[in-house]
Amino acid sequence: MRKALLLTLATVSLTAFAQGMNFNLMGSGARALGMGGAFIAMSDDASAITWNPAGLTQLIKPEVGIMGGFKMETATLNGDDWYSYSHGTIDFASLVMPVSTGFSNLVIAAAYHSMIDVYAFDTYSYYDYTVDSSHIETLEVSGAYSAITPAIAIDLPMVAIGAATDIWFKGPTDEYKYYYSDSSGTWDYTQTRNYDVLGFGVVIGGLITPPGGFVKIGATMRLPFSMKYNKDYDIHAIGTGAYSDFDTTYVDSAILHWPMMLGFGVALNFSSLTFSVDYEMRKYSNMEVEENGTTYNNELPDCNQFRVGLEYLLSLGPVGIPLRLGFMTDPRTYFNTDMNGNEGDQVIGKYITFGTGLLLPNINFDFSMQIGPSSYTFYGNDVSQSNVNVLASFVFRGM
Repeated sequence: MRKALLLTLATVSLTAFAQGMNFNLMGSGARALGMGGAFIAMSDDASAITWNPAGLTQLIKPEVGIMGGFKMETATLNGDDWYSYSHGTIDFASLVMPVSTGFSNLVIAAAYHSMIDVYAFDTYSYYDYTVDSSHIETLEVSGAYSAITPAIAIDLPMVAIGAATDIWFKGPTDEYKYYYSDSSGTWDYTQTRNYDVLGFGVVIGGLITPPGGFVKIGATMRLPFSMKYNKDYDIHAIGTGAYSDFDTTYVDSAILHWPMMLGFGVALNFSSLTFSVDYEMRKYSNMEVEENGTTYNNELPDCNQFRVGLEYLLSLGPVGIPLRLGFMTDPRTYFNTDMNGNEGDQVIGKYITFGTGLLLPNINFDFSMQIGPSSYTFYGNDVSQSNVNVLASFVFRGM
């Protein structure tokens, strides 16, 4: 009975952190982030693999690029410090190879892409005077859902089309620790879960560029796909007094059925100034999970996202210095909840982004920052979050 109760307590805290997963599948790139992620119609660098593969046709030289970042998140609960964590990442690496066919530009490319970053860390301790017991809990989620993405695109008169396949191959690891102590003894519990995933998601993109190049119109369609994942559990507990040791390993398997997603973008070029706007629709209310022979709806809200950005290019001879500014909404896959768990409105955050860089004839350096406070109600408690995301990228372009 005691062991069953402790096992229940050891899984409760995971619920709050499950909310932290960002299901907004977006592209990568410091330049794109500096423009608020409004890049579907722009897509004129290697990150087009992840935004709109049709945009790859705008590249006429081979490119090699890499991007890394630093992310920090803090939160308060009813005005008191709740958690704070930060970590560094390598989000994106790419290789782009244009091939001239004599009448059009054919481009093949491949990239490593961090699809969903789920890093989180929290530690919490308290003393329960009603039963004279102490509790210490720690949760750390590390890694990301990652993919290798090959892509191909071809340029036709005024229209470009492209396709990319996200090969999901790697998932995160989480470790939950729970220490319990009372007059009957102690219980030191550790649960480790490794996520192994495999899925193939196809993205089709189109880009229309009317004569004059003043306006570009882009569209993407992420086809429905299924992702298999295994959760490998390793549970180890050491007990003293009335509490006994406990060890077990097991695997849970499931299939996640992702819905179709559509994105649209328009970019306007005013000489040195570019304005871009995107709208992306993610019908997560249709997402289903197949587990233990049963298929059920994941009961998530749709995550439709608006993004807008500006880029001004300051030319200093052979050197260019871009100045970027952007805004994006951040729809979450969870709701405000009252003290009884009743769901209210969907939680939607907002981000301001800005960035700059140094553009040389064959080398580009880009830097961007994303900042945004958000607030919501979690089981009647007021939560305030602050997020900072810093990205830097380097691109080398062939002669």
